[in-house]
Amino acid sequence: MRRLPWLERAGITLLHSVPALLQSWLAGMPEGLTLRRMRRIFSAGEPLPETLVRRLRAVAPDSRIINLYGPTETTLVKCCYVVPAEAQPGFQPAGRPLPQTQAL
Repeated sequence: MRRLPWLERAGITLLHSVPALLQSWLAGMPEGLTLRRMRRIFSAGEPLPETLVRRLRAVAPDSRIINLYGPTETTLVKCCYVVPAEAQPGFQPAGRPLPQTQAL
């Protein structure tokens, strides 16, 4: 997929996407490509599987991966979870409420 090499060439450091699109991009990734400049990868809109986290870490080893959650009705992020070095098995948690908020 041509998008991933472009991200590196353009010096992109932050990516916000749904997991399905990230998986699609990684499926067609050129051999040996790494996204060394990538610093943050935000995932939202769908559950974030551990398998995708592992693949992202292999391609963008210096990135912090953050799972975001927010109900569709608000169209805003309400919770976040910074995925640790050892991702939880299965899907990553929705996280904790943002500062000055609460989740019920």
